[in-house]
Amino acid sequence: MNRFLFVVLILVFFGCNLTKKSKSEINLKNLSTAASLIDEATKFERTISNKKLISELEKKTPNFNFISYASQVRVKNNNSTNQFNLGIKIHNNNKILLTGSLIIPLFKALLTTDEVTFYERINRSYFKRKYSSLPAGLENRINYNNIQNMLLGIPFVGLDQVKWKQSFTPQLIKLQSVSRKNKTRLNCEFDLKSLRLKKQALFLDDVIFEVNYSEYQSVLDSDYPNKIQIKFLDDKSTITIEMNIKISSLDSEPNFSFKIPKGYTEISL
Repeated sequence: MNRFLFVVLILVFFGCNLTKKSKSEINLKNLSTAASLIDEATKFERTISNKKLISELEKKTPNFNFISYASQVRVKNNNSTNQFNLGIKIHNNNKILLTGSLIIPLFKALLTTDEVTFYERINRSYFKRKYSSLPAGLENRINYNNIQNMLLGIPFVGLDQVKWKQSFTPQLIKLQSVSRKNKTRLNCEFDLKSLRLKKQALFLDDVIFEVNYSEYQSVLDSDYPNKIQIKFLDDKSTITIEMNIKISSLDSEPNFSFKIPKGYTEISL
């Protein structure tokens, strides 16, 4: 396993600083009052405020303490393809443990709210970095919440923390936020009936980071992604990461043990 592929898996999960929320309203001319945005008991009028819409969308945020996933990952980088198994353990808003394998163990990474620690067995190497000390261009653009949200089918940033422009199709709710100061645009698309996040795309300078969610599974009244496709595009390359995910346990505390083996060499990014 080329360590670059794993670094991409973590470090392309950019965050962004956008502006404060808007109080504008939305005209739903093409939607009938029978179209419920979250359940049959909640009926919206033809005009909906941002505040009310965001409140309903945020009700879809999964409610859990611990969750463990088993996933199969395929990484396409221009003309090369790599596949491996990825175990994902999440302690909500606290830490994420990633374990990669392909017959034999390949790598392990621990993400906390402050830093990322990673080691890989083939080259016997490791790195440990605080988010604030990541290489130029990444610092202040990635944090723990961005990564956890991406894995759970939640927008990178809190819906109530940014200013949105809305549009609607018969199937989708589309939200767009633009920061001219940071040269950043964030697009989110939600299924109109289920309110599940279908797609989010971050446009940052000359980089496009796009995440698509094609399938979900419902467990204890919460929806979790089954299939995630991540695309990272710049003027030199296109990297696609496809993840097929299954929940292996929910709210049963897993083992988060992590220790860099002796004799491993620290690497720089």
